[in-house]
Amino acid sequence: MNHMIISFICLYTIFGCPLSFLSAKTSALTNRCDNLISGSDQFRIISTRAVALSALAHVAYSDQASSASTFRMRRARLKIKSNLNDHTTLKIQMDFSGSRTKLLDSELSYHLHSALVISAGQFKIPFSHENLTSVESLQFIQWSQVVDALCSRGKDITGNQCGRDIGLRLTGSLSRRFHLDYLLALMNGSGINTDDTNASKDIAGRVVIHPADHIGIGGSYYTGSYTQLAQDVTRTRMGMEFSYKAERFSCLAEYIRGRDDDSHRSGWFIQTGYFMTDSKIEGLLKLDVYDPDEKILGDISRIFIFGVNILFEEKSRLQLNYMMSEKNQDSVIAQLQFAF
Repeated sequence: MNHMIISFICLYTIFGCPLSFLSAKTSALTNRCDNLISGSDQFRIISTRAVALSALAHVAYSDQASSASTFRMRRARLKIKSNLNDHTTLKIQMDFSGSRTKLLDSELSYHLHSALVISAGQFKIPFSHENLTSVESLQFIQWSQVVDALCSRGKDITGNQCGRDIGLRLTGSLSRRFHLDYLLALMNGSGINTDDTNASKDIAGRVVIHPADHIGIGGSYYTGSYTQLAQDVTRTRMGMEFSYKAERFSCLAEYIRGRDDDSHRSGWFIQTGYFMTDSKIEGLLKLDVYDPDEKILGDISRIFIFGVNILFEEKSRLQLNYMMSEKNQDSVIAQLQFAF
């Protein structure tokens, strides 16, 4: 316990103090970079259409009782987005971290109306609030246990597909007495950058109702199959969610249950956040519960997480998470995020 508290203090001393200084110098540095780019022929983007270029980097440090402490480059992403015409949008996103470069997103969207947008390509599976949240906006460093296990991420039977698949998607927003958002997709079910491995297609959908401006109540459903060891495994997922977000306070809760043939898994989490001073420091609290096999008693994992997010710029921040588990395997994780 003591060495993890010391790790917190050291990490803030190493990362937090210098970054506070860097934040104060951001405006001057930005002006210098603008002058450098505009006055040099070595950096030039030529396009017949307006192109939005963004990037994100995550450098993490973890100190866990069950393993050695380590620094890790978690993400290094580059995203390009462009309006090809008044109705058509193209988005491409790559991740350069790890041993090989991965294509994460490659989607072409046609905007017929606010109630109907048709997309084709590789995109996030329309299931779960957290799964669809951009990594630069996640309040906590790691995915919730049940999202990691049942949303085509690290512990799903499909392997880590970064929550994505290839196919067709319909999205839209409807407003009558209340606001409603929907997403519906037809996909291969095999993950990113992979052809379908069977004759069937997977279907996923999510609907969220907003009875008030700050409140979202929704549900998600997924059905399909995945080929494993030359056999098709039936996959179904069901989820419910509640979200509330005001100027300073936020709350998110989700329940997800999944079936892979005869194996049933489920979990839930609830998290809250509160900006304490001028929207620069956010305090966090989370309870994360996951049952990896409903047939086995006593295998439920419960993790309590205390966190702090320190914002230096709009998309640059330092995240600190202290995780307490019932198995006395406490851990400290810190993550530095730079993005533009």
